[in-house]
Amino acid sequence: MTFVRRYKDAMRRLTPGGLSDRVLRGLNRPPRLRRRRWAGAATVAVALAVILAVTWLLRPGTVPGGGVPVALAAPDYPASTTYQEAQEAYRQAPRPSQDYLTALEDFSYAAAGSLLKTAQGNRLCSPLSLALTLSMLAEGAGGETQRILLEALGMEDTAALRQETAKLYRLLYTDNEVGCLLPAQSLWLDRDIAFRQETLDILARDYYAAAFHADLDAPETAQAIADWIAESTRGKLGGHPDAFRQDGSVGMLLYNTLYFYDQWLVPFAESQTTPQPFTLEDGSQVQADMMHARRTGVFYQGEGFTAASLPFQNDARMVFVLPDEGASVEAFLADGDKLARCLTADQSPDARTGTIEFGVPRFSYEVQLDLREGMEALGLGGLFTQEADFSGFSSELLCLASARQGATITVDEKGCEAAAYTEMAALAAGAMIQDTCTLILDRPFLYAVVSASGVPLFVGTVANPAA
Repeated sequence: MTFVRRYKDAMRRLTPGGLSDRVLRGLNRPPRLRRRRWAGAATVAVALAVILAVTWLLRPGTVPGGGVPVALAAPDYPASTTYQEAQEAYRQAPRPSQDYLTALEDFSYAAAGSLLKTAQGNRLCSPLSLALTLSMLAEGAGGETQRILLEALGMEDTAALRQETAKLYRLLYTDNEVGCLLPAQSLWLDRDIAFRQETLDILARDYYAAAFHADLDAPETAQAIADWIAESTRGKLGGHPDAFRQDGSVGMLLYNTLYFYDQWLVPFAESQTTPQPFTLEDGSQVQADMMHARRTGVFYQGEGFTAASLPFQNDARMVFVLPDEGASVEAFLADGDKLARCLTADQSPDARTGTIEFGVPRFSYEVQLDLREGMEALGLGGLFTQEADFSGFSSELLCLASARQGATITVDEKGCEAAAYTEMAALAAGAMIQDTCTLILDRPFLYAVVSASGVPLFVGTVANPAA
């Protein structure tokens, strides 16, 4: 096999979907998708060429000088399809059990409330990204640590978790000319950590997680991680290695990324977008570009809020929740059950069908969240103690030192683009009644992007669309 052939095979295995294939597919994407392609393809190409050269000389588990990461396991990502093929594949895909989906929804809304109520301003998190990262963590945990993680995720054992996660991944994964939903995972082990290959193989097979051995405090590793996140999120996040530099105490890093782009089933007409006052929490006003549309759909009014959703072409939807005058988004974030009710109200038996007058501000922002306090509120504080058991990953003593999430979202007349990454660092040691509804989002509101299977992908609030 020629070096070029080996290089191309390595490139396809060591990047989500294969960087070469994605670049070629990107040439056929609509400009909205193509213009944000990652500009660092050449950097990864060079890095992969080096990786290929050293992996022919070194056995897995050894790291050459200079900190170049060595691949230990590589997932086989699903292939991209056309829109019609994707629709058919979705209908035929094995479904996760309803018990699992219900548990995932329960966790997601509880997590969203815990994470967002500690933040300020425009807020955003990806509960699915957190859930998938914790699922990987559970696979390598043991004893009480594994029990706590499984309980939080609503699962009985890791065998069921890996089976359901694999089905969920294949169900969610979408990459076609209309839009995409791309989850990706990776695990980075320090060169001084003795790893368990059987766990890495399970993570690659059932969690679609790539695994690498590297000098975690080397600049080359920070660059490789930043490049991996940038490639996995279509250039929306990552790319800045300084944000991923580690000190010598970190022995393991887990990452999940989630990239979403889809077009509205019926786009907003740009000619109907007009400047309009948006009232902030303190009563002051800013000017927002308000998109307007009249749609026939399902809405809910009651319990102190109005909710309605807009569908995307790949069958996901975006739910908008506007608290009543005088009510605050804080009250919804403070109560996980209330948050879940309002963000799923459009699916409740009490929802009505009719004409909805939408007013949705264009908005775009990026956030960084420290997840530790929110995870502790979810009963996961034990992961950050020395009693934590992650023996499935390594015989070394490991405990979580930090957990954070970066996320970004853009909503405009064409659709929605959002991305998130989750990082965990471990130290070495109803009735069809025609009615009408007006939903003008001209004061702070909540929203959620929900997959076709009902899984909350992103949950956020808009306090100031002009910020």
